[in-house]
Amino acid sequence: MKWNFRFGVLFSSLRNRLLVYFLTMSLIPLVVASLVAYRTIVVGAQETAIREMSALAHSAANAVNVYMNDRVGDQLVWAKSNTVLESLEIAEAREHANDMFRDFVHLAQTYEAVFLLDRRGICVAASSPNFLGLNFSSDPLFVNGLKSSLYLRDLFRDARVTEINPASSGWTVGIATPVKIGDEVVGILGALLKWSVVETILNETKVGKTGYVYVINSDQRVVAHPSRDYYLEAVAGPKIGLPDLAEALKREAAYYEYSFQNRQTNQLDSKIVGLAYPKGFGNFPGLGWQFGAGADMSEVIGFVPTIFRNIVIVSLLAALAIAAFSFYLARDLALPITRVANEIIKIGEGDLTVELPAATRNDEMGTLVTAFGSMMENLRNQTRQILRGVNVLTNASDNISKAVSRLTQTVSESSGAVQKATDIVHEVQREVQLSSEKVRGVSDQAGAVTNSGVAAAEQTALNMGIIKEQMLRIRGRVDKLQVRSQEIEKIVDSVRDIADQSQLLAVNASIEAAHAGDHGRGFSIVAWEIKNLASQSKQSTDSVQKFLKEIDDSVLGVIQATEAAENAVSAGAEQSMLAGQSIRSLAGSLTGSADTISAIESSSNQQVKGLEEISSSITGVQQTVLQNVESAQDLEDAARELHGLGNELTFLVSRFKIDK
Repeated sequence: MKWNFRFGVLFSSLRNRLLVYFLTMSLIPLVVASLVAYRTIVVGAQETAIREMSALAHSAANAVNVYMNDRVGDQLVWAKSNTVLESLEIAEAREHANDMFRDFVHLAQTYEAVFLLDRRGICVAASSPNFLGLNFSSDPLFVNGLKSSLYLRDLFRDARVTEINPASSGWTVGIATPVKIGDEVVGILGALLKWSVVETILNETKVGKTGYVYVINSDQRVVAHPSRDYYLEAVAGPKIGLPDLAEALKREAAYYEYSFQNRQTNQLDSKIVGLAYPKGFGNFPGLGWQFGAGADMSEVIGFVPTIFRNIVIVSLLAALAIAAFSFYLARDLALPITRVANEIIKIGEGDLTVELPAATRNDEMGTLVTAFGSMMENLRNQTRQILRGVNVLTNASDNISKAVSRLTQTVSESSGAVQKATDIVHEVQREVQLSSEKVRGVSDQAGAVTNSGVAAAEQTALNMGIIKEQMLRIRGRVDKLQVRSQEIEKIVDSVRDIADQSQLLAVNASIEAAHAGDHGRGFSIVAWEIKNLASQSKQSTDSVQKFLKEIDDSVLGVIQATEAAENAVSAGAEQSMLAGQSIRSLAGSLTGSADTISAIESSSNQQVKGLEEISSSITGVQQTVLQNVESAQDLEDAARELHGLGNELTFLVSRFKIDK
């Protein structure tokens, strides 16, 4: 929730939003470029370090190869010297050989000892008296020297060397060269090299402050290292513990990198090692030595933090410049839009009198201001038209409501009159039936019956007159109902025209509001409501017109039924008059003739049938009138709904202020 609030404040204005967008589009590439540059520098530094380490390894390998080649060359030359040959054949010459070996070792400072072995392996001459007379018959130098033209023994530890030079700790490399007279091997010239010379060569190959060069033989054992504690230790062994380095050496990889715990910084660090695989040099065939020059990665790329700091400083300065430019650009773009937005808010609140200052820019913002002014003028004009239409609609709905009320009252009165006529017809029918029964049952009392028949006939004629008057009244009210229906139809047509006009104006207002974008949404909603109300008004007028059509049809049915009832009443009145005349004739003759009684009975039956027809017609009229009552009530409800819609339109449109 807190983050949503913060983002809401951040994007609360168009200027802030544009500023965020500009900064995002500018700073993200800047940060990415800085990170890419930093990564490129780091990778470049690592690649440079690999090349430097590899070059240092090759340089150290070349220096050691030159040293070893010189020593091998010395051996090959001495093995052919006369002093060496004479020392093997003449005992007196050996003292001279001792002096020569001793002087050479002293001057060259590259040998621990030089010695000459006879065919039996006995040392007959040496640079050190400690070697004279020693038996080398089982020594690898003697054994392998007899088998080859040149034998090199890899690094080993010799107690005799320790006696000569305790500082060497006995570490040396041996060289054995056969001494031949013709093709016959008569002895072995051996030499033990000062391994400290190789150590000096490696130590003088500077590999920064933390780096060094070391040598590994073909058996994956260390033969040169700043610490002699690692001599002849296996690379993959527990003391060194670098099996991956052993695999890299087998593959003759160009470099190797591994992690370790830096004791100085007490942090995890990595070391990068450049590797070289020299195959020998000149007379030196090589021993399969593999040279490695490695340094701590923290030192190799030690300059990277400084470069990174410089990149950060430059990036921050660039970010500040970008932020300043983005702020200016966002303000320049957002200012006119903000002004338009504020005015649109007023429009949404109902104030259509707002006006923007004249556009002073020729770009899209100026076009926006100009278009907004035109839109507001059109909106005010359309709102005025809607107001006029709403007023007309309201007045028309009032007129319709009043007319429908009168119509309902008229229909209700007609229903009462029809009910009264129905009651009278039923009463006459009962009286006629009663008279017929009396005529049929009292033939012996002709006088009395005749008087009763005359009275009944007169009463029937009187009632027929009353029924006819009621039917005429019904006919008059039905005619008024038809006139009222026609007046309501005219009003409904006017309301429909107003609803169509209001709907068209609402559509135009919605289009103008859409031009205002999101800020015109409020007015667009109002315009849409007006359109919906106009549509409802049109639907209501259609319903009213449908009800009026049903009422017209019902009125026509009532008219037809009323005419039929009038005809039936007229026929009944004539029959009643005929019956009265017959009864009077009967009273004059008082003959009690059966024929006369039959005529009276026939006349009474005709009266009953006529009354039944009148009753049936009046019942049809009553049903039609009841239907008209229901239709009138529906019409009154529709008129009331139309009046309510008109009031809602008036309320909605009254919210808008179009004149200052």
